[in-house]
Amino acid sequence: MTAGSLEPRDMEWLDKGVLGIQWNDGHHSVYPVRYLRLHCPCAACVDEWTGERRLKGEDVPLLIMVQDIQPVGRYAFQFRWSDGHDTGIYAYSLLRKLCQCDICQPVKPVESKSRRFHDTGIYAYSLLRKLCQCDICQPVKPVESKSRRLM
Repeated sequence: MTAGSLEPRDMEWLDKGVLGIQWNDGHHSVYPVRYLRLHCPCAACVDEWTGERRLKGEDVPLLIMVQDIQPVGRYAFQFRWSDGHDTGIYAYSLLRKLCQCDICQPVKPVESKSRRFHDTGIYAYSLLRKLCQCDICQPVKPVESKSRRLM
C-alpha cells in the first residue's frame, strides 16, 4: 500500500484523552491527545529551517482536549486544541508514525513530570489520599492494641 493511499476508515475515543483511528490497511492506531499536541508539526511548534522542536512539554497543559478535528483534503487532519492552538496539519503519514499502540511502540517513552504537575495540586491530592483514613482510601487499617502494658 502506498503512502498516498493511506486513509482513515473510522475514529473513536478509546478512553478519556485517547483517540483511536482505524486505517484502511486494518491497523488500529492509538493516540494520547497530549502526545499529539506535543508533536504538532506547525511552524510555531517546529522551526521551519532546522526542524528543531520549539514546543516544550511544560508549554502544554497536562489536561489538553481536542475541541474539533477537520479533514484537510484526503491527506491530513487539522486539530483545534483547548489551549487555542489550531495551525497544525497532521498528514496521515505523520499520524501513522506517531501511533502509540503496543505494536508500533512496544516500549513507551517516559514523560518527565514538569513543575506544573505539582502546581496543579495533583501532588497535594495524592498526599492527602495517603493521609486519609477513610475505608475507601485505607481499606486495610492497622489493628490497634486496646490493652495497655503495665510495665
